[in-house]
Amino acid sequence: MRDFHDVEVLRGVTHVVAPRDKRRGLRLSESELPLDDAVREILAAHVFGGLTDVQAKAATFADRRDGKACGAFAKLLGARPRLVDVSKQLASDLYAIAATDERVSDGNVAVLLCRAVDAAGTKVSFPAVIKLDPSATLKEVEDTDPATGKLRIRYEVDPNSLPSKNERVQKCAFVRVVDPKAEYELLVVDRQRRGETVSRFWVQDFLGAEWALDAPERTRRLYRSLKRARNDEAPQLDADQLAALDQVIDGAVAGSSVDLDVLVAALPVPEPSRQRIDAAVSRQLPDRQFDLDPDVSAEYVRRRSYRADNDLRISVPGDQVDMLTIEDVDPTDTSETRLRRVSFETRTWKEV
Repeated sequence: MRDFHDVEVLRGVTHVVAPRDKRRGLRLSESELPLDDAVREILAAHVFGGLTDVQAKAATFADRRDGKACGAFAKLLGARPRLVDVSKQLASDLYAIAATDERVSDGNVAVLLCRAVDAAGTKVSFPAVIKLDPSATLKEVEDTDPATGKLRIRYEVDPNSLPSKNERVQKCAFVRVVDPKAEYELLVVDRQRRGETVSRFWVQDFLGAEWALDAPERTRRLYRSLKRARNDEAPQLDADQLAALDQVIDGAVAGSSVDLDVLVAALPVPEPSRQRIDAAVSRQLPDRQFDLDPDVSAEYVRRRSYRADNDLRISVPGDQVDMLTIEDVDPTDTSETRLRRVSFETRTWKEV
């Protein structure tokens, strides 16, 4: 889902979830959200921002009961979803959870049906749920739907305020599929994690979800995908670029945490290679910012092993890898079949 672009908001409903405000409380809209160009643009920007947020993480549904979020999203992914009814269920559930914890701020919850274009150029539809905090730009308005006479909650954009479409949404979720066999079913953003209760309320209590990947698995995927991408790009790089790339990869895996946006930006390779490496890693890692497992990292960096022509294999301790020197035999040769010279100095050379 991170490669989605050209995001559109097709339909939506918004509700007031304000247990701390006795005047507002739980106000459920009975009509869909009118989407003029300004409102549609801001909501679409929030969706795109959430999909590309470095803190968005892959998750799966742990509570798969029909009456919970999993069942609601399954209905939204189906044909002719009853958006108002399903969104009211989600808002009511969120209100019940927020009412038990005073640290959860009041706000609005918007349930949206969206469409975007994926990396293959295919249009993909997906539901989104966003908790919207009070905004000077996106003003909440409660009135009556002129077509049905029912309560309607909508938004107006204040043209005199700064655009809010560049602001980060604190809590949102985007569902790609409801399928227990899928590697992951949704991307979730959960910012403002001040404590265990607040952290639990959005992901576990409301969405009934759990993270799809733990630290050891993220670390394994990071190392393997980086090394695979490094080997794929090696023919395009000169010896100095390849050596510098190896240093950055080893440093990233040896760290305590990683931000893939920062890592990719720091790759010492031409932009086309940088983009291909980013795409290769992203296919294996939907998460962008996460902690690494020190034990798994230590295992990967303990030794470095290489394979050359004629099945020559060299393995050295990770902290002694600088004993190997790589250079291009002909620096003017930029072909993918360029000849490289790998050398090292040693006082011992025995046949075993």
